[in-house]
Amino acid sequence: METFDPHYLDFSAVKARLSPGWPANSLPANWRPWKQPRRPLPIDLFMTEILQRRRAPMIHEPDELRRRHHLGECPYAMARAGVARAAFFALHRSDVEQVRTSATAAMKRFAKKAEELCDQIAEAARELDLIATAQEHAYEPELEGVPLLREMDRLLRAHSAVENLRAPLTRLYLQRSQNAGDIWRISFASSLFRTWWQLTARDPSTTKPFTSFLDAAWQSLSADELPFVKSWESAIETARARARNENPGEAPWRIDEKSSL
Repeated sequence: METFDPHYLDFSAVKARLSPGWPANSLPANWRPWKQPRRPLPIDLFMTEILQRRRAPMIHEPDELRRRHHLGECPYAMARAGVARAAFFALHRSDVEQVRTSATAAMKRFAKKAEELCDQIAEAARELDLIATAQEHAYEPELEGVPLLREMDRLLRAHSAVENLRAPLTRLYLQRSQNAGDIWRISFASSLFRTWWQLTARDPSTTKPFTSFLDAAWQSLSADELPFVKSWESAIETARARARNENPGEAPWRIDEKSSL
């Protein structure tokens, strides 16, 4: 399984494997709340373990879970729903990132060509200026009707456009280059921040049991044993930093699902 690529996960299969939970708004009649499913997934086994904890982080009491989440009558269903949502979000973000990657490559090419292009346009405008000046003093019938000055103005506007675009596109290209990372893993982890908060009222961390929660979620995506993720720490740190950069002074995962519906 070393060659497993989560970007090609079949989300329909993932959703069916994790059902019930997402996107249903209630539990099916045969689901037993607060009971480990008969054929437990790794995420179910993790939930059974954390439900037995007697120190923080601990799973909320039933009334609190019901207040926080539409599937709050059962933490197993909440966890499964969170894993399915995280897989969907990661796949979506990966698709978006493919488009962004193409755009970033175009920014890089533009940034490299912009200075040379500006020089070439400026040189061409200077030549047209010389020709127009000469036409005033040494009339050439062949150039009658050729809008030299108008075309020179259009060249200068093009020069200005390239010059104005060069700085912001170069800056964005460099920013994206520095923020490169495993988008699927970062997105998967960040989507589970809220589920963890809803279950425990604890922020995501780079230590256990949150990293164990991510491991269990990851292993629940397939019936086959998936390759071991050596470290979630980098993905967690990157996801937290990006979330806080986008929402200064806030922890955006601290939102209960019911309050956001």
